[in-house]
Amino acid sequence: MKGQTLLGVVACMVLSACDDRNCSIVGKPVDASFSDFDASHGDQQVPQPTDADATDTTGIQPLTLIARWALIGSEDPLTVDFIKDEDALFGVICWSSMNCEEAASVTGTRSELNVSFGYTQPWAPKLFRFTGSLSADGSRMGGTFEMSSTSQTVAWLRLPPGKELLDLDPSKFLVPMSGSMWVDLKLLQRPTDSSEFDNGKTYRFLLTHYGVFGDLGAFWHTERTQGAPLKIQHPDGRLLDAIGLGPVAATRNDLSTKIVVGTLDDEVQAVWLTLPSGAEFLFGP
Repeated sequence: MKGQTLLGVVACMVLSACDDRNCSIVGKPVDASFSDFDASHGDQQVPQPTDADATDTTGIQPLTLIARWALIGSEDPLTVDFIKDEDALFGVICWSSMNCEEAASVTGTRSELNVSFGYTQPWAPKLFRFTGSLSADGSRMGGTFEMSSTSQTVAWLRLPPGKELLDLDPSKFLVPMSGSMWVDLKLLQRPTDSSEFDNGKTYRFLLTHYGVFGDLGAFWHTERTQGAPLKIQHPDGRLLDAIGLGPVAATRNDLSTKIVVGTLDDEVQAVWLTLPSGAEFLFGP
């Protein structure tokens, strides 16, 4: 973004041309590569489940959802406190702007790492439902948040005991507070054997100071990659300002664990992302 200092480190990703159906990622990185953004998933504290000591007869380590979870993808900070995680889920959801004075009951189900829960707003008969997956380490849930006739890709982060909301760290804000950008993206490059994204589909993407949201996944600004290059080269040769986020714990197979946003003159020009499988994709406006 404007005002960033060029450190002289260029992350270059060389990609081949592609037809309407198939794209391939080829070539050798120059000086650095997209993988340089694997350095760290930031410093958002990630607590571990408190009852994940035992192992059942199937070899799957049980993970409890009993904790406070914070939503990434809502302008009004939203949290849910799960107080029961057995044959069914039960908890309470709270809007921070209301100081939890009008909290709503949450009910749902869970099967191993598959999670579904919903609630109704107390001031309006509108149903909200989340359907997604829990990460293997129990730190994150990712999936789809349905609101009446619309839906949004979101993530929930487990908070440490005593923590009420996600951390806000202005030193790690992604863009100036007045610099939020909505952009419609198209798939430009993908591995030849992938089918996760459609070439003809438009993917909504929002870059804000506190995170990124939209169809390609949700990340909080404290998950910003530490020590990563500040520049990345677009396949067309342009040198873009780079904002890296992740890697984070994998949830649903089609949700990114790592993302790099390339901007120029305060506009999103490219978005690189990696799925849990390791497959890499490039999107652009």
